[in-house]
Amino acid sequence: MTLYFGSTCISEHLLEACSKKELLGSPFEWRLWAQKLYRTRNILMSNNDNLKLENIESVAESVMHMLQTDVTIDSSASNVLLLDVLFTQSSNYDTLLCQSTLHQEPLGIALGAVAREKQVLCHSSSIRSQSSAKLHCLGGVLYHLAEDPWNSSLLTKQITARAASCVYDWRQFGTFNRFGPFVDKDTLRVDWEKMEAIQYILSDGCQTFMGDVCMPGDGDSDRIITDAWEDPFEGVVPGSFVTPIPRKVISPLDARDPYNVTGTWIRVLCCPIYHRLVAFNKPAMEPAESQPRPPWNWKDKFALMSMELRVTHVEPMYARGFGALPVVHFEGTRTYLAQTQARHPNGKSRGTVSLTAEGEVWWTSFETGQGAEPWECQGIQIGGLNSARGVFGMWSRRGRRSGEVELGPTAFRKEKD
Repeated sequence: MTLYFGSTCISEHLLEACSKKELLGSPFEWRLWAQKLYRTRNILMSNNDNLKLENIESVAESVMHMLQTDVTIDSSASNVLLLDVLFTQSSNYDTLLCQSTLHQEPLGIALGAVAREKQVLCHSSSIRSQSSAKLHCLGGVLYHLAEDPWNSSLLTKQITARAASCVYDWRQFGTFNRFGPFVDKDTLRVDWEKMEAIQYILSDGCQTFMGDVCMPGDGDSDRIITDAWEDPFEGVVPGSFVTPIPRKVISPLDARDPYNVTGTWIRVLCCPIYHRLVAFNKPAMEPAESQPRPPWNWKDKFALMSMELRVTHVEPMYARGFGALPVVHFEGTRTYLAQTQARHPNGKSRGTVSLTAEGEVWWTSFETGQGAEPWECQGIQIGGLNSARGVFGMWSRRGRRSGEVELGPTAFRKEKD
């Protein structure tokens, strides 16, 4: 079967991907998936918004499969390029990527006979909202590409304020989800609406504060933290990270590490002012459990750091955790850059990388520093194994009083091996 997205033939591209990555199984399974891809193409090229909304879960599944089977054979046949072309069209972007509860109130969605979903908290959203948020996370928060008249700087600020309201709400996080972007701690099922909110906050903050912040060293050749966030679906293909300087010697531990941990990583933290965070979560009039808190309209501080990580131990497959890959332990050091707004002492990092039951790459890290309260990070690597987009999640540490917690969004991506 030969399939076309627009005028581009992609069957040879996908077949070579299948032969290399063995992701589609038998010829019968390939035919079934090809038929689903053909249907997805028709949905994305349709002008029927209701049809797109009714099939948003199927579209999300097909997009994931396209990303997992992408290989660099011909740039004109890249699945990433195809998705870029399709989802930067206003009709697909607005209808499929902006249907999470985060967008409902400010956008005032009005799509014909499609009923607007009831406003709910992030962790209790519908399957449709989760599928849309996942697509948005894979594509990147590309609000500046939509051509809709609602898409203005004011609207962007409204959505970012609502995203921060979700992320800084203590009711959204706790031991029940490891203070991370998960629905619960047992299954570690990813809450994609939380991940979407995290991306909004970090993308907005990095654009306004860190557009010119580079790693010290090579001047104009340095790469900023947002390099892999700028283009649609960029860096979300497994194995898309390519080191600028390959390692000459690979240690036995690194050879057993499927996550490619050892190397230099760049991390950004969003740090809300503590007394504002407490006041936000302890208002005079507490909203009902089913209602969100008001928008967060304060500017946050940012911390930017470089991390040098190395593998220390690789647990055998199935030793603990989920998935069919080993659990990799790491440790290293972190150095805060001179440009950072939030001052923290340099310190040490340690943690693990493994798979969740859904096959997502799950990072846990613990950070310590002289004279500072230790903090923990829980994150998911968007795009899977060794993806260039990086890890997005939440950092947290014990608050100054009982029942309080300091937290915020964070992301880190690999700079070099």
